[in-house]
Amino acid sequence: MINLATLALLATLAASSAIGQQAAERVIEVPAPDAAGRVIKRAEPIYPPSALAAGVEGVVRLRATVASDGTVRTATLVSGSRLLAPAAIEAVKQWRYTPFTVDGHPVVASFDVEVPFVLPRREGRDLEADSLASTLFHGQWEDCQRLLGARRLPEAAAPCLALPELAEKLSPDRQLERAHAHEAVGMLQFSRAAYAEALAAFQRALAVRQASSRADDADLGMAYQAVAWGHRMAGNAVEARRNYEIAETTLRKSLAWVDTLEEKTASSRELHAEFRQRYTRNLQTILTDLVSFLRQSGDTEAAAAAQLRLDALNRPR
Repeated sequence: MINLATLALLATLAASSAIGQQAAERVIEVPAPDAAGRVIKRAEPIYPPSALAAGVEGVVRLRATVASDGTVRTATLVSGSRLLAPAAIEAVKQWRYTPFTVDGHPVVASFDVEVPFVLPRREGRDLEADSLASTLFHGQWEDCQRLLGARRLPEAAAPCLALPELAEKLSPDRQLERAHAHEAVGMLQFSRAAYAEALAAFQRALAVRQASSRADDADLGMAYQAVAWGHRMAGNAVEARRNYEIAETTLRKSLAWVDTLEEKTASSRELHAEFRQRYTRNLQTILTDLVSFLRQSGDTEAAAAAQLRLDALNRPR
């Protein structure tokens, strides 16, 4: 049996060996067109559902470092949409190049890579009609949000309640707007203390997000929290607790995903810090709400445990 001290020593020796090998490798700068001609295996990026729903397309530029054996060692964001960047990085890391050499010796190469994302064009869609539908939806959306924010509920009813029908007139890939539409109705009904109607709207929004989001999507976690609100106010304690717990689990997956991202440049570090702050705030909101719910339910032991998780989250990293 190998004990923990031995494992730690082996890990240290392995890391030292890898660092020494890396330090001995020569790194060359390669023009992007020359590097592009040496690709022997290329993985196409998977279009992120959130970017599809938001109608985002464009070119993501990455800085790639290729090892002496032709595998991609690192890929970090230089420019492009933050919705598209993770998919571009994941794809490029699977690429393989003919090894770069100098005087016949393999070397490490560094260069820029451009990954284009083009939204699928659906046959039979009327682009002018799509544009008009989008304009109508977003106009009503802005009115709904403005009036809800001002607590002018009677005036907010018309634009908010119109959103789901308007969202259905958008192109099939605009799932984000469909989720937003049902969430807006849910917030309106919740503000009017119409909790059964609010719950139904939040559940419709959750169904849309479940069908179009990854399991570690932070917005999916917040959709579970909204459903938990609805169940809580409707007196469904068991379902409220279950959805709070799924919401917490989903946000922890979001934070774990951020930890897998590389931070090789100032821009990527800034992006990852932004993600972490946002997801941490979301998780704090969920846990604060869960603690309140558990105390209200009389489950002091579970409330204390949730409070400990919240306290741990609030401590500086």
